[in-house]
Amino acid sequence: MPPAELAQHMHAGRAVAEDEIRRRGALAPGPGALAPVGDAPPAGGENHDQGIWVPGKKIGEEVSVPIDAPWMGDRALVRVTDSEGNSLVVMEAKIDRSGLAEFCEGRIALCRGSEAIAGEDKQAGDDVRTMSVRYLANGERGRNFKDSVKEFVQVEFDDWPLLPRTCQDYLSAVSEVAESCYMQHLAWVQQARIPEGDRAIYEDELLSRVIDMAVKYDCLNIVNLASFEMIIRRKQLLAEAHVGNPASPSYEAADYFMGRRYRPGGGIVVQSLTEHVAKRMHEDAQIQKEKRKLSEAKGNGKNKGKVPTSPPNPEGGGGGKK
Repeated sequence: MPPAELAQHMHAGRAVAEDEIRRRGALAPGPGALAPVGDAPPAGGENHDQGIWVPGKKIGEEVSVPIDAPWMGDRALVRVTDSEGNSLVVMEAKIDRSGLAEFCEGRIALCRGSEAIAGEDKQAGDDVRTMSVRYLANGERGRNFKDSVKEFVQVEFDDWPLLPRTCQDYLSAVSEVAESCYMQHLAWVQQARIPEGDRAIYEDELLSRVIDMAVKYDCLNIVNLASFEMIIRRKQLLAEAHVGNPASPSYEAADYFMGRRYRPGGGIVVQSLTEHVAKRMHEDAQIQKEKRKLSEAKGNGKNKGKVPTSPPNPEGGGGGKK
C-alpha cells in the first residue's frame, strides 16, 4: 500500500475513533488530541528522510517527526514540503548515525532495481553511459584505463547514428599494446615515423587525451556514446591516412570513416542519391565492358581462316644483297 493511501486510512480511522469517543462521552465536544495511532516510537536513533518521492529532498536527510505521527516499527508517516512548496506524506526511518551510509546505499540500490507494471519507462537501472567512480591509492579520483576497458559493455541502440560501431574494438586493441590512449599515440608517432611538425601529431595527441580523461576521471562508458565513436573514428582516419606515405598523408576515405551524409565544401547530396548514381554508373560500366568483349569476339570471327600476307620486302623485289 502506498504511504499516501495508508495515511488517508489512518486519518479516517482517527476521525471515526474520535466520533465514537465523543458519543460515549469520554471526550468533550470539539477538536481534541488523540494518542498516536500505531506502534510506539522506537527509542534511540535519528529520524531520516527516505526522500524517494520528494523533489528537493535527499535520501538520508534528517527531518523532524511530529509527536502524533503514526509509527509502524521503525518507520513513521509525516508531512514534508517539497522544493515546489507542495505538502506530501512520506515515510521516515529511525536509524543510528553509524548505519546512515549503509541505509542510503541500500535505498539507492532499490531505486536502481525498481520496476513498474505500466508506462513506457518501466525500469530505473543504471545509466549505460557512465561507470562507477573510483579512487586511486593516493585518494585521488581516477580509474585504471585497461581495467575500465575490460568492464565496458556495449549496449545496442535501434537509432545509433554511426555504423559499424568501432569504439569497443579499438579501445580493446589499444589496451593490449599500451597503458592509455596517450601512450599508444606516442608509440604510433615513433613507429609510423610521422614527420616532425605534422599537424596530425597534435590532433591525435589531443584526441587521445580527451579519451583518457573521459575514461579515467569522468568515468564514462564511452563505447555507448556516439560522440566518442566520432572521436575514435577520427583517430583511425589519421592512422590510415599515414600508412602509405607518412610524409604525404591521404584523406580520400574521410567521408567513409566519419560517416558524413553530405559532400564537403557546402554542397549537399543525399546519400541515397549518391548510392543510386554509383549503382547506375557501375551498371553502365559493365554494359560497356560487355560491348567491348562482344566487338572483339566478332572481329576475331571475321578474320578466322584467313592466311596473313607476308609483309613487303623493304629491299624491293628481286635478288639478294649486292
